[in-house]
Amino acid sequence: MTDGYGTLFQRLRIALPSPLVRLLSRPRRVRHFKARLDAGRFDRLAGLIGTDDPFDGGDALFWAVDHLLVHQRTDLLPDLATLARSTSPFAARIWRAVCLWYDGAQDQALASLERTFRDGSHSGFARRGARAWAMYLSLPRFETVLSEPELRVQDAPIFQFWDTVPPPPDVAREMAAWSGLASKKYACFSAEKAIRFFAENIGDTEAKLLRACPHPAIQSDFFRLGKLMVDGGIYVDADARMRALFSGVYRNLGDRTLLWFRTRAAEMTIVNGFIVSPPGGAFVQAAFKVACRRLAAGEKLHVFDYAGPTLVTQAALRLFERNRLGDVATLSDGYVARHILGQVDAAYKRDARNWRRWMTSSDATHDGAGP
Repeated sequence: MTDGYGTLFQRLRIALPSPLVRLLSRPRRVRHFKARLDAGRFDRLAGLIGTDDPFDGGDALFWAVDHLLVHQRTDLLPDLATLARSTSPFAARIWRAVCLWYDGAQDQALASLERTFRDGSHSGFARRGARAWAMYLSLPRFETVLSEPELRVQDAPIFQFWDTVPPPPDVAREMAAWSGLASKKYACFSAEKAIRFFAENIGDTEAKLLRACPHPAIQSDFFRLGKLMVDGGIYVDADARMRALFSGVYRNLGDRTLLWFRTRAAEMTIVNGFIVSPPGGAFVQAAFKVACRRLAAGEKLHVFDYAGPTLVTQAALRLFERNRLGDVATLSDGYVARHILGQVDAAYKRDARNWRRWMTSSDATHDGAGP
């Protein structure tokens, strides 16, 4: 949290009446919302939202939750009550459970999340999000393990994937930063190079599945799981921009699995754009096995369901519920955005190479359980 209101623009954003803010464009409304979060002015947040939440998916409440998690001010979570009253019943239930957890009532919080999961009035995707929140709250946060005196693995290899050679110029510029940081421990895999890696290190069947993936985004999702399973290391999306603070984080990752949780959404998933894993980690092994089965079945699914966020969330939940997830620490959206990476508005996202555009085509009709 900031001690003052900062710049003149920040002061104006805080002072502007809510009815006027709601007349602004979505990006400007988001900036006003964030400025008031930074200033601790929770009493006026709900007035900025009205009936038109400027955040994708109507997640203004969980942007605020994530903000407090990052700043380690979870004692202020109950102060978001007015904002919670203007959100969906599902999001409000998750928020109340998170408040219970950080108020010391962990058993009550987990019981509440389990009741939400069993409530058939919510979608399957949302209900799974409730269990993902229970998993996130129960696991150690990466920030809390940074102070360990000895981390057994440092300067882990970084790898990325782009199906064609060379990558587009704007993507290649971002990849160069990751390559420069990891030096000799960096690798970029094209589709053909990735298929050869599978054939040589996993098997011909898996290599054929990788080649047959219906979209490069699915290839990337599938490949990162297999590569982590074999070699471990750090996977980073090719269109991710490195944050200035990541060089310090990089030296302290350790040999545990690090998973990025979507803390800015009530319908939580694991985000697979940045994953750290030791070789043969329980999580990547389990996720890779399920991905193989789904790809081999040949069904038309949502992109997330083949080997992406929906699948990896399901795989982690199964292991967690059996107490077999292993040594895993969590990363929140806010921590990733501040210390690790940000997304780049690359040119390819405006054509068919963007999986979102591909999903709307007739070739991508799906029956999956993604969002």
